[in-house]
Amino acid sequence: MLNCQLIVSGNSNHLQQIYFGFQLLQRNGLINLKQIIDHDAPYFERNKTLPFGAQGGGLKVVLNNSIRVFYDMVDAHTIDIDNLEWADFYFKRSYNRDLHTTLSEKICPLDLNYMVKSDKFNWHNLVRSYQLSSGVERIKACIREIDINNKMSYSPRINELQAKPNIDIPFKILFMCRLWEPEKDDHWKLTKAQQEDRIEINNVRVNCIRKLKKEFGQEFTGGLAPTTYAQNNFSDVVSSASVTSKRNYITQLKKYPVCISTTGLANSTGWKFGEYIALSRAIVSEKLHSQTVGNIQKNINYLQFDTADECVEQVHKLRSNKELRANMMKANNRYYLNHLAPDKLVMSSLQRALNQTQGIK
Repeated sequence: MLNCQLIVSGNSNHLQQIYFGFQLLQRNGLINLKQIIDHDAPYFERNKTLPFGAQGGGLKVVLNNSIRVFYDMVDAHTIDIDNLEWADFYFKRSYNRDLHTTLSEKICPLDLNYMVKSDKFNWHNLVRSYQLSSGVERIKACIREIDINNKMSYSPRINELQAKPNIDIPFKILFMCRLWEPEKDDHWKLTKAQQEDRIEINNVRVNCIRKLKKEFGQEFTGGLAPTTYAQNNFSDVVSSASVTSKRNYITQLKKYPVCISTTGLANSTGWKFGEYIALSRAIVSEKLHSQTVGNIQKNINYLQFDTADECVEQVHKLRSNKELRANMMKANNRYYLNHLAPDKLVMSSLQRALNQTQGIK
């Protein structure tokens, strides 16, 4: 049995999929799991003052008391050099073959990222929530970990974020999204390049919603989260808070066989793409700028578009060809079961580290 020691200095939403994967492996008797809170990490105190959505997305793991593994779940293609030097294996969520193979042979692709948590109480989760937050946020965070049935709060749980393909549900399209404030961020100073990135992301999302709404009418459901920025600038495509809340959004997903995905911050593959795969949806997506372990493939797992007009064209293909739609839903279900399920994702990375350490290619 594998021994896994998690050295924790953050509780980022980006990391929940990884934490849960380790918990599932422990629950199934495949690993021994120990968690250590690294109070001496240089960014530990800083993390405590940030909401989990803004905390750093890195996790250190020591495998079998000797192999050092680092999980980098941040959006950008950037590499944490200090942790790259520490690690024997550096698993990168936004992995780009052209960029990373020349930088270091330690850097390995990980799979898609999305927010998913356990449907059972876990002591490690509660400890992290308490240690990595402060003040009122600490109380809220601890309540979320105790409130497994989402009665007082909401966190996406595994029992509602996986589904077999239902190829007979009526054709409908879903695209709910948010915009990024281009001039400022609540926690970081934005560079000029980051501002331009946000403007481009916003424009693509707004144009897609407008054209899909015009073309497909009642077959399309979509809109923007009602932030102040969205309401002030794109009020014609803003949805109500009740529709775009995470709880309602996840519930709605299962009713729509076709879903739209656009590029995330820093050319990342957004969480929506992972959610769509987990729920066996047919996907129309912008170009993916990262590679995955399971090798997500265009025209099998998704149809690609570069413009809003092309997005409409690709949706028409899925509308007119039920067999194409059904095959894609089935392919995405297979992908989830083989690669993206949290325990499969984590075990795949651990096995790769073990095999390469032992000289197995």
